[in-house]
Amino acid sequence: NSLFVQNARDVLDSNKLSHHDYMSTGTYGGEVHFNQGSNNARSSATSYALTNTISTLIEVRGVGLGRTSFKRRIHTGFLIAMSYLETATKNIDLVKKEIETANIFQKDAYVTSKKNIYTDTIKAIDVDTEELIDLDVTIRDSWKSKPDLVRKRPKGYVIDASQIEIIEKLKLLGADIQTLSESKEFQVESYMVSNYNRESMKYEKMKRQQVKTELISESIQFPKGTYIVNLDQRNANLIIEVLEPEAPNSFVSFGVLETEKGKKLPIYRLTNQ
Repeated sequence: NSLFVQNARDVLDSNKLSHHDYMSTGTYGGEVHFNQGSNNARSSATSYALTNTISTLIEVRGVGLGRTSFKRRIHTGFLIAMSYLETATKNIDLVKKEIETANIFQKDAYVTSKKNIYTDTIKAIDVDTEELIDLDVTIRDSWKSKPDLVRKRPKGYVIDASQIEIIEKLKLLGADIQTLSESKEFQVESYMVSNYNRESMKYEKMKRQQVKTELISESIQFPKGTYIVNLDQRNANLIIEVLEPEAPNSFVSFGVLETEKGKKLPIYRLTNQ
């Protein structure tokens, strides 16, 4: 924000182009609220960031405008792209250092978080008068989110050999996966589903699930063919996002792995190796 984005802001200002930190709208309790930023891994920029890249979501106003202001929109995108390239070139050592720091990140896993909600005044265009006005709004701010469910980062995950679909999806996400060549005992934390809800309507072709789980420490002898996903790898944070069941974009939340209350999940948190 203070380097890449700020340099882009300065370029836009010097070219007399208006801009604002990214916002979208949503309806909450019948009221329209403004969401600032995103803490959702379905957002492309957030997903890329979880693979340890410097990532920013940029949108240029143009929805519903057809070819109106086409040159302005293309020019804006070009200026921002050039700004990012120049910033990266001039700060290459810093960029490499930050990526390396992310690659060895070992802190707790923030499974869920809550946005900070407050009222503020923003600039907006009145579509009737085409004038710039001050608009009082409720903002749900992802940048000021606070951790909700926090878990100690495991050494990795153990996944039952039967979960082929999950393994294939992990591979598509770039995860490095190992397979037990012989039976082996591990100390793990098992997920027991203590609360469960399944949505009746489909979202992106899936019926989403909301769960709460209790962790049970136990020693289990896993058979040959069991999958091991260690977190000593670049995409570790993305792996946590899809395997921790309460995470909003997990395989459980999206119904890839169907479950029910009182059921133990075929995914285990590895606490020793």
